[in-house]
Amino acid sequence: MVIIEELEETEFVMDSTPCSPETISDSLLPMTPEETTTRAEDTSFSTRNKKNLTNEQRLAIYHFLLKESNKGRLQKGLVPMAAEHFSVSEMTIKRIWKRGKESQGQNLPVDVASRKPTRVGGKAIEVDLSKIPEIPLQPRPSIRTLAKALNVSATTLHRRMKQAGRSW
Repeated sequence: MVIIEELEETEFVMDSTPCSPETISDSLLPMTPEETTTRAEDTSFSTRNKKNLTNEQRLAIYHFLLKESNKGRLQKGLVPMAAEHFSVSEMTIKRIWKRGKESQGQNLPVDVASRKPTRVGGKAIEVDLSKIPEIPLQPRPSIRTLAKALNVSATTLHRRMKQAGRSW
């Protein structure tokens, strides 16, 4: 996991300048391929449990591949080496490379950012917990009747009260 920590310390800026091997600085790459090989031999890690990559990590992978490529073609053995270097699967490396090449082919800035949505599901229901003391004691002996008086579901009310650190 040292590799990921080094990548997180490195600051990447996503701008509209086109990517080419000439425009990539050595500061973007934390190691040379020889250092990658020796580090991969020293540590054993699983690439199956890797979760979502940040956009900076995806861009670092693309820059690494672009720097090591020969006239836009990947050298033999580069994909497995990059997969070990960045602790991701070979399919992830190939997918990032393909998306980067497609955007370059359309004369667009390189976009290898994640396509996953940042937030899913419905909008959170707001519950005004300050109205609870205003409700008379008689209709609120349980969370179900309190929820009915506030016109929300019992589950939503319980969840909001739990988040606020209150009990009924």
